[in-house]
Amino acid sequence: MADERVALSGSEREAVPNSRVIGSPDPNEIIDVTVLLRRRAGEPPPAGSARVSREEFAGLYGADPADVERVQEFAASNDLTVVEVDLARRSVRLAGSIAKMNEAFGTQIRLYQSPDGNFRGRTGRSTFQRQLATQLWACSAWTGGRRPERACEG
Repeated sequence: MADERVALSGSEREAVPNSRVIGSPDPNEIIDVTVLLRRRAGEPPPAGSARVSREEFAGLYGADPADVERVQEFAASNDLTVVEVDLARRSVRLAGSIAKMNEAFGTQIRLYQSPDGNFRGRTGRSTFQRQLATQLWACSAWTGGRRPERACEG
């Protein structure tokens, strides 16, 4: 089934300790997320090995352009914008409204209050179309939140 969704392993998020939900953010507010893709090949050589250019590194160990294309198709089908692609870093940065991000990633972004201040965040797991989930390694840096750590990994 083309629309079957699966939870991305490691994407489970619990509420930040001593925080509470205080509402929902403006669904039209634009945020971005960085999607990290699997490596094209095995682990990169250890430090101290022969140097290679950034282009050579991207070709050997970066993201597969076919995986990037799938993320671009995912973005287009979910009304998200591809802001940046970096094959060497294996990253694709997407932007879109909070409402569209919630739909695309199967999440519910909320406003939280904690002793450290207010922030946007989510709990639970992120879900993706099954055929895309196998290309993903992680989703991170949901811009505007107080927690820049990895949001989901697989």
